Amino acid sequence: MHIDEPLSNERLIELAGQAFEKNEIAEFLCGEKEYSNPIDKWTPADVPTDIGRSIKQGIHKYYLSNQNDEVIKSYIAGIYLMMQKHEGGHDLWKY
Repeated sequence: MHIDEPLSNERLIELAGQAFEKNEIAEFLCGEKEYSNPIDKWTPADVPTDIGRSIKQGIHKYYLSNQNDEVIKSYIAGIYLMMQKHEGGHDLWKY
């Protein structure tokens, strides 16, 4: 079985910026499209993407690098869209 390695912190910042520019924060957080961020193989979880790292090492670091308040607004809107798109937050990840 092949297990993908987690993305580097630098790549997460890059993808967070790309998601912000394309207005795809919800997709970034869910690991959809080109935003897949595999969880570390030693983490005892069965989820398709490491949302915690995507937030901390991706969105937060991207915001710190440019101090654009629109990043925060976009992040909040992305979470709201995730909840709407996935019926109140249930089954956030597609398989």
